[in-house]
Amino acid sequence: AGGLMMARSTVVAKKLLSEGRGDENFLEDKINTAQFYAEHLMPFIKAHVQCLKKGTASILAFKA
Repeated sequence: AGGLMMARSTVVAKKLLSEGRGDENFLEDKINTAQFYAEHLMPFIKAHVQCLKKGTASILAFKA
């Protein structure tokens, strides 16, 4: 979901920049943030999904 939102905001930011509308610095930062997210956070998604799917046994092993 985060990646989708970043992609959508990038499309809007690029459109506004090409039209000469909006705060240029803010829009460029929006694009740079999406790039950072894609390069540094998205690669870990598969690992996080695996932890969520298979990591419950150790948590459930605790007694109440």
